[in-house]
Amino acid sequence: MSEQRPFSALTGFALAALVVALAGTGFALWTGFNLSQSPPAVTVDPHRPDVAIPGQAQVYWLGNGKDDTAIAFVPQNIPPNGDPPEVQTERALKTLLAASGSDISAIPTNTTMLSLDKGSNGINLNLSTEFTAGGGSQSMIARLGQIIYTATSTDPSLPVWLSVEGEPLTVLGGEGLMVEQPITRKQFDADFMAPDR
Repeated sequence: MSEQRPFSALTGFALAALVVALAGTGFALWTGFNLSQSPPAVTVDPHRPDVAIPGQAQVYWLGNGKDDTAIAFVPQNIPPNGDPPEVQTERALKTLLAASGSDISAIPTNTTMLSLDKGSNGINLNLSTEFTAGGGSQSMIARLGQIIYTATSTDPSLPVWLSVEGEPLTVLGGEGLMVEQPITRKQFDADFMAPDR
């Protein structure tokens, strides 16, 4: 019997070491997988915008317009990776929101996407309340445009139903920017990008 105890202790130690090794390997794989799922780093040259590729998602960053007060959107292609348009759109929006608070985005810091559904009635996008925080009318127009253009990049004709914390967004900001529901690129351009604005 006494000869079996060292063997049992050795077996117990080996099993414990194996469990620790497997747990460490599992954690490393999980961490590596999750890190690979994060949005790509943002590098954009506003002087050399990407050419939009039909059916492929783009992120729309802020660039310099014709003068210092004009809003301009600069597309950056997101590699499709063989994903369907819905997945590409989600990845593009996550990339856009990851750069919130930077000089190439008018979207406020900590804005998150609560849900995204691409259905027969268009795109239903629900954002966190941070989306409506701060900024003047130009900032509000710019952030709305970035969201609309990025969300519809795989199909520019789709309407977007935009909500904040589950409530339809009809007025944006303290200055009362009225938002049509659903909103399309064409409607956005007519309402907010007209030359006389």
